[in-house]
Order: sequence, then structure tokens, then C-alpha cells
Amino acid sequence: MGVNYIQFAIFNLKDMKKLDITMLDATDIMRRQHKITKPDDDDFSVNSIAEIMDILNKVFFTIDLLLLALTSISLIVGGVGIMNVMYVIVAERIYEIGLKKAVGAKKGNILTQFLLEAVFITLLGGIIGLFIGLGVSKVGEIVATNLGFNLDFPVTFRAVFIGIGFSAVTGIIFGYWPARQASKLSPMEALRKE
Repeated sequence: MGVNYIQFAIFNLKDMKKLDITMLDATDIMRRQHKITKPDDDDFSVNSIAEIMDILNKVFFTIDLLLLALTSISLIVGGVGIMNVMYVIVAERIYEIGLKKAVGAKKGNILTQFLLEAVFITLLGGIIGLFIGLGVSKVGEIVATNLGFNLDFPVTFRAVFIGIGFSAVTGIIFGYWPARQASKLSPMEALRKE
């Protein structure tokens, strides 16, 4: 590396109960070797794997929160898009809704029909997103392998279930208001609009 000193050393302990004592001993030895009398002047650090793992866990927790926030924003934006599409669908099918209500369809039937359509649209989007995600993870594995890293990006059944489940829930939440508006239409008004 072009330097005449040790940059780092790794020690494997036989007894992890002596970790704190060993770290203190290593710190004392380094201070004697570097002729340091004040702890504030330390030009080295002694870390345990537990400390490093704790730091990594905090970093990954922060990244998880950031990704959760970004995902939530994406879900809301997608949900608003679904709501707009459903309002357009309801507006285009007012005559159909009026006809169905005139021949005996109940509010619940109309509500269920449009909710199922919203869920179908979001599930279709979720499935397309799943295939895109599978493709991106596969490309990531290939790129990592070509760069010399042995990385694996597995897609678990749990992740697929959560993704598809969130798609369906988004359809239900954001499709409810347009479906409710459709179910509240008066048959007379709806038939008159066509």
C-alpha cells in the first residue's frame, strides 16, 4: 500500500466474555507504542465487531426509513392516479350504472363492481411491477458478477405477497370514493345524462 505502518489488525477472541478487557488492553498497548498520554490524542481506534454491527444496523435502519418514506409517497401518487382513472371510468359509464339500477341493481352491487375493477387495475399494475422488479434484480446480479462481486438479490415469496397485497389495498382505498359515487347515482339522473 506504499506505507510503512500497519493500517489495521483483526483479532479473533477465543472467549467473547473477555472482549471489553481485551479492547482496553489493546488500547493501552497502542497508547504505549504511540507514546500517547492523553486519551483525546489517540490516533487510532479499537472497535469490536459488536460496535461495527451496531453502527451498520443504525445505518440500515435509517436507509429502511428513507425507503419506506419514498415507497409511501409512490403509493399515494399511484393511488391518486387510480382514483382519477376510476372517476373517469364512472363518468364514462353513467348510463350503464343508471340502467343497472333501473333494472334492480342495489348500491352494494355497483360499489362492489367498481371496487373490484379498481383492485383488478392495481393488481395488474402490481404484477407488472413484480416482473420489472425480478428483471432489475436479475440484471443487478449479472452486473455484480461481472464486476467481481458475489452478490445475490433473491426475491422471496413474502416480498411478492407484500407487494401484491399493497397493490390490492391501494386499489380498495383509492377506488372506494369513485365506487361510492357511482353507487349513489340516481337511476333517473344517470339515464338522463346519456
